[in-house]
Amino acid sequence: MCSKLATITELFIKTVVNSKRFDRNLRNIKLVSCNDGVVVSELVVAAEHLNESGTLHGGFIAHMVDTLSTFALLASDQAIGRGLSVDLSVSYMSTVSEGNKLEIESVAKKVGNKVAFLEVQIRNKDNDELIATGITWPDDRPETPVEADGVRERVKYTSAMAGSGAITHRVAHATRRLDKATAKMRAEFGDLSDSE
Repeated sequence: MCSKLATITELFIKTVVNSKRFDRNLRNIKLVSCNDGVVVSELVVAAEHLNESGTLHGGFIAHMVDTLSTFALLASDQAIGRGLSVDLSVSYMSTVSEGNKLEIESVAKKVGNKVAFLEVQIRNKDNDELIATGITWPDDRPETPVEADGVRERVKYTSAMAGSGAITHRVAHATRRLDKATAKMRAEFGDLSDSE
């Protein structure tokens, strides 16, 4: 095992396999190779990965894309950190069932100072059929100021809170827009809360 694969595997075990949070769903994935910005992993589809139709769940696929792309970024010689996915896109091409073996190739296509472009391809290893492709754009901002309820607060983006950080940021952004719209309406129509 090359040292980069050993390092990435150790981090995967620590942050995914041993996690007590949502990422634990990916615990059966095995990392098989790692080069500069490319991580290849495998998974045998189990009952816990299936939807009600008996095929691999689309949400599970999106979770694999989001998480495994991060490891491609970390394997890059130009790594910007773990980053927070600010955009995630998945295209579903085919289905697989319990017992099928997947090969997941995660690639850091372009890594900049703060933003990266990451791509994931998921294939049925049994017949080389493309199951899904995914693209993520992580942004490495450890701390982003946001406004919520008129009070300036800081939302910390950490790898452990990446998912909820993204949601918190979006909620705060929506709250700011709502506050601005409310202020505009009050300026135009006055305070309507005391009507009647």
